[in-house]
Amino acid sequence: GDIIEHFNITSVHTKQWYQRRVRGVYQEIKENKKKPAFKLRLGTFFIGVAAAAILGLTGAFGLWADHSMYNVVAIVIDIGLYLAYYVINKIYVRREIVERNTVITLVSATMFWATAFMLFLFTKSTDTSLSPAESRALNSACIFGKLDSHDLWHSLSSVAMFLTEILLLNMEDDQISVKTADLYF
Repeated sequence: GDIIEHFNITSVHTKQWYQRRVRGVYQEIKENKKKPAFKLRLGTFFIGVAAAAILGLTGAFGLWADHSMYNVVAIVIDIGLYLAYYVINKIYVRREIVERNTVITLVSATMFWATAFMLFLFTKSTDTSLSPAESRALNSACIFGKLDSHDLWHSLSSVAMFLTEILLLNMEDDQISVKTADLYF
């Protein structure tokens, strides 16, 4: 009897919590739908939900043979969405002036990320489900002397990570004279 009563109380509280959340989201949409920051947050949220649903469905139907690759793709999509949200928020919503070196860094980082991601997804040079000897048989021919596609992926993604950090530093250069209390969080 106690377990069933606890379950009923818990489910009632959970239902009320969800109803309050739905009402709160609806109220926020109603009050803020014309504000650019809200539109950006809402758009990013729906893109994130769609990406998570697609990734979840492909995982549920077994389209990812390698679980570690599935995790890496999920993390990269999440980081990419956050970075896109951050850049768009700085430029579109807050109307900050972006300097030329920041744009060059953004384009360069995007190109390196895209190339590294394509190498990661479309060249099959490792398989964690195989034994080391079997996985070694997947190694491709060297491209630049001693680098195969997997080594090239590591090199390109490390340059992309470095450029992304430089991008974030460049985007915050104008904040050096702003007092901490006045920063937008």
